[in-house]
Amino acid sequence: MRISELYDTDIFKRDVYIIGSGPSLEVFPFSYLINKTCILLNDTHRYTPAFLGPCVFANNKSFIKNSVQGIRIVKGRLRFDPGPEKDDNHVPWDHPELYVFSYREPPWDKTSHHNIESLWSEPDYFWSPVGGNVSHFAIQFALLAGAKSISLIGCDSIPLAGQEYVSTKEQRSHVKRKYDAYIVGTEILMQEAKNKFQVPIVSITPFAGLGNEVEKFRRMKEWKNG
Repeated sequence: MRISELYDTDIFKRDVYIIGSGPSLEVFPFSYLINKTCILLNDTHRYTPAFLGPCVFANNKSFIKNSVQGIRIVKGRLRFDPGPEKDDNHVPWDHPELYVFSYREPPWDKTSHHNIESLWSEPDYFWSPVGGNVSHFAIQFALLAGAKSISLIGCDSIPLAGQEYVSTKEQRSHVKRKYDAYIVGTEILMQEAKNKFQVPIVSITPFAGLGNEVEKFRRMKEWKNG
């Protein structure tokens, strides 16, 4: 199913909360998100209460195979190199259970999704900067689906107290985080949201505005652990 099939529904035409598995999620009060419309990124559903939803949004189908959320969205093709339909993330448009974005039929990836000129050019195909992450795709989806506002939670663009993810998440040491690209991509989309859609995007952390984020995160973990 194409992701654009969701744009005309009323599901996301409200305040939307995009939830990542960054370290700040560890001290976020989940009760705040009860009855909120949440988009859980990649495997974030493994570290959040079951009531969060209604949507899991992933770069790769491996992240969502155990998800119990109702709406599952996945990038249809992860790799750029040409080849037969056998790579680990081949998800065709007509998948009966998953909503699909950024899938290219042959010739593969004729248009790079890193080209800023492709932004908003196709309803089922999303842009990201080189080194960007799944939150950039989810922001574009939320805007196209009619979100009234977008709040980012746990979408951290820096390590906190040496952590890159919630502490219960298995680390992938071979993956190099490109935090500068995370920041730049989000800033571009914030400007687009304001100018093109008149929709505000904010990042919510429990220690926003209190100065030294790393120190506040460390202290809040101490409070949480008693």
